[in-house]
This record gives sequence, structure tokens and C-alpha cells, in this order.
Amino acid sequence: MRQQVLYQIFKLSSTFICENNLDIKNYTKRQAIQDGALVSIGDNILLDRIRAYRGDNRNYKEIFNDVQKYREMLRRCKKEGKNKEARILNQFLIDNLFVKDVLVVKADKKAEYKKLAKNGFYVNGIKYVRFSAGAGQIRRNTSLFINEELYEPMYKTLMCGLDVKVKEMNLAKLSAYFALTTSSVMWVDTPRVCVIKDFDTTIPNQKVDWIYKDENGEGHVEERIMDITLNSADGQGLVDPTWAGHWARNMGLDYIPSSFVVRSAFIKGNLVPFDFKEYARQNGITRIYDAWGTGHDIEDIDVLLSTSQFKTSKYYGSWDEYLSYAESGGIKWGVARYNRKHDDEFTLVNYQYLQVLNITKDEIKKMIHPTVDWIQKVCTGDSLYALLYSLGGFGTDDVYNDVYGRAQSLAMKAVVKNSDFLKDSFVQRKIYRNIVETINQAKIGKIWVKGNYQFCISDPIAQCRSALGLDPTGEIPADYVYSNFWNERGVTGTLDICRSPMIDQHEHNPSDLYQSDEAVYWYQYIKSGIIFSIYDTAVCRMEDSDSTICQGLLYGDIQENNLVNL
Repeated sequence: MRQQVLYQIFKLSSTFICENNLDIKNYTKRQAIQDGALVSIGDNILLDRIRAYRGDNRNYKEIFNDVQKYREMLRRCKKEGKNKEARILNQFLIDNLFVKDVLVVKADKKAEYKKLAKNGFYVNGIKYVRFSAGAGQIRRNTSLFINEELYEPMYKTLMCGLDVKVKEMNLAKLSAYFALTTSSVMWVDTPRVCVIKDFDTTIPNQKVDWIYKDENGEGHVEERIMDITLNSADGQGLVDPTWAGHWARNMGLDYIPSSFVVRSAFIKGNLVPFDFKEYARQNGITRIYDAWGTGHDIEDIDVLLSTSQFKTSKYYGSWDEYLSYAESGGIKWGVARYNRKHDDEFTLVNYQYLQVLNITKDEIKKMIHPTVDWIQKVCTGDSLYALLYSLGGFGTDDVYNDVYGRAQSLAMKAVVKNSDFLKDSFVQRKIYRNIVETINQAKIGKIWVKGNYQFCISDPIAQCRSALGLDPTGEIPADYVYSNFWNERGVTGTLDICRSPMIDQHEHNPSDLYQSDEAVYWYQYIKSGIIFSIYDTAVCRMEDSDSTICQGLLYGDIQENNLVNL
């Protein structure tokens, strides 16, 4: 079972706060629910440090077990008809999972936000001041405010010494890096780390659309042939497979993920299971040297963390220096994202993927066949298809309790209990109303295709070799990708690797599947993910693959030469 607790906080608009003259009184959780101003957030480093400051030193497992215990008591009281006790337990859970020391502000107007950031404001007698705003929050015009009493201790703890070490830093980057401690995580044990240098690969004679300005300052685009030098594993590191298994147990998973997007203070990025210790042994290497030139016994390392993942590495003289601040502040590690146990066989795409394709009417018919076939089976009463549609098409790794809990209505919960309810006219009418909207969406390009979303991974062999001081040669040739998912299915054709959301036709990346004994052996722990070559510009073409996730679509009957202007 995934051991994660969700907390609740207020999310208030700047207009609402300003209309109350920066002092909101007697604002209850019940009123916030009615206003849509009570939101759930996952546990994070900041909340963990606030609990410690308040004297709550329970670890995440103890908190999770306590919450589960009270929820089980609540379920038992409801089942036994003890309504009064159930209400008391429910209120107890609500009160204990509500965090009053932080809240989120949605900025409606720039002037309002400046006023709040400069002066702070009060809610129920507590003064809140601006604390952080990550890149994702800024895109949504939101920021985190904190109880003024906690600002100084939390800021000093989470800055890990940079508050006294650094005099100048790009404010936008500092804001994004500092806010990493507010990312929702599943807690994992802190690994033994060796920080490794990033490495570049120069790719010669690449055709590019070069943007430049003339002497009048007007922008132009021209085609050029030039060498391109890229960071070959930007934001990626390697985790020892044994330690990856340990993390999986920390997270309560019954499988070992192929990607761990980690978070800690000033640390962010994807860690991929790769047996760098075995690779070192086969090359007669016993010691590895970090970014500062310090040697380590490779058997004593759990994670190879790249400098592009350790965002403030240049401000410390060693990993031990940073670790002294992190440990004294009680800062832990967490995993913000990881791949599911099973990747989807089909996925929904939208018009963005389709609008740049040059395809015939016959090819269009073949492309939309899975969607048309699926809709027809739902509409004609196929019990399995109707059931899956009414419940949202859950994955193979979902369990009964998850399906039942996520059913969107009492009617659908009844269907989960007894599929014979699909014969009921009310349920049938409900499915019909929904399927009409689905058909309309399909008409504008939201169709099912054979493909899925997977994490982007740069060739781990090349990164391992670089870390060990070897020539960083990669295993995968240019214009190829390695994918355990597609290789297992015997695919021999071409994949269309796409970035989502697609904003340019060049984000279609037709790639052939690579297979070799060497790849199968060294990538044996990477069951999910698209592994890219370091010798082409695929990840660069997908906006540097900053999202770390791409969509691989099986071409099928749509051939590579039908892609426009690639």
C-alpha cells in the first residue's frame, strides 16, 4: 500500500483577501469547502519541518498508520450505525489533517499580489507572509504564504546555508530551486550520494532553423547546417538497483519503478535504476571521483546524482558540506513522480498530434478504427466495454478498492458491486449522455491510438561511463530508441515519439527500435521508459524534454514519409 497522507490547506484568491482589507475573520473549513477554497496537498519537506518545529516528531509511517487507524474506526462506526461517534471521528481527522500554518494565494491581479507580498495579511488571527513560488505555481499565478512566526526558522532550515554563503543569485532560479521543498512526495530513505559531473556530446552537421536578427532588429529564420553540443543527461542520475528496491519498499509498492523523480532541498531530477557497481567491476574500477575530485569506494554509493540535478552544487565545496546543513535541518528525500506498474496499451491523443500529419483518407480510417470500434461496442451494450467506459477505463494495476473509491457516482458504485445494473435504464441513459460528449470529442481529434506516456531516459551506459572516467560512448545509435515495452511486444517498425503538449511539428520524432544483447543486459531494470541515444537531437527537439515524459505511438499503417517537414 502506498504510504502517503494528504493534508488540506486554504487556497484563497487575492481579490477575496483584498476585499476583506487583508484581515479575514472567522473563516471556517466548512465555508472554505462551500467556496471551493479548501484543497488537498501531499506531504512535503516544508510540512515535515513545520511538524518538527511544532514538536511532532513522528515519521511518515507512524503518521500514515495513525491516519489509517482512525479511518478504520470511522468505517466501523458507520457500518455499525454509530453516527455520533462517526461524526466525532470524521471531525477529528479533518482537524488533524488541516494545516493552518501555510496557505496558497491565487493572484487575480498583479497589483493585489504586490500588496499581499509586501504587507502580508491575516486569516483567523494568523499573519501570513510570502514564502515561495515554484515554476509550476508561477505558471498558474499562485504562491505559497506561511505563518509569519515560521518564516525565519523555515527559511534558514531550507536554505541549507545559502542564506549566508551566497550574496548574488538569479532570483527566478532561486525561487524555483527553493520551492522544491514544497513538492508533494512519498518519503524514502536518504541515500549515500556521489555527485557526478554532467557531460556533453557534440552532434555534427545538423540541419536547424536558425533564428537571428538583422541590422534593423527584425527577426528572421534561415536553414543552417551546424554542429550542436548538448548536455547528454540533463537532469538525470543513476540509482543502484538494490537501493531502488529499498525505495520501492519505503513507498509501499509491490514493484520497482524504472524512474524515480526525486526531491530534496535544491535537488530535483529523474534517477534510473542501473547497476553502475557491476559496470565498474567489469571495467576493473573500484573508486569513483565526484564533481569536486574527491574519491569514493563505489560499493559505498547508492546514487550517482548529476550536477544538473543538484541545483546549487557550485555553492558548496563538497557533498559533505551540503549534507551537514541538510542533516542538521532534518531534511529528508522524497519521490515526487514514478512510473506505474503497467504502461497503457492505448492512449487518447488530441488534434495537436494529428494536425501536422499528411495522411490519406484510407489511413485516417485505419487510424480511427480503434476509437470507432470501442464506441460501437459501448453503444451496443457490450457489458465489458460499457462497464469499463462507465468507470473511466482503469488500468491493469488498479485494485477493487481503488476502482470503487474513484467511481464518480452512486450509480457507478452500484455497477462496481453488481454489473447487472448495466441493464438498468437509468444507468444506460447516463452512459448514453456521456458517450455523446465522447463522440463529439473524437470528431475533433481526441481518439484512441496504440501508444502510451513514458519517461524520457538518456542512455544510462553513456552516463555511467562518464561517471567512471571512461570514454562516454553510448550503446544506442542515432535515430534509435530502446524500449522494453515495445520490444516485449515484438514491434519491429517505427515509433513516433511525441512531446506533450505538442506546440511544433518538429516535436514528432520518428525513431526505430533498438535491440542488442548488451542493451538487454544493462537495461534489465528499466522496464518502463523510452531510452534515447546521445547521438541525435530528439530530446532537444522536444523542448529539451523538460517534462521528462513523452508519448510513444506505434506508427502501424502510417509511414514515416507521411510526416510533414521532419
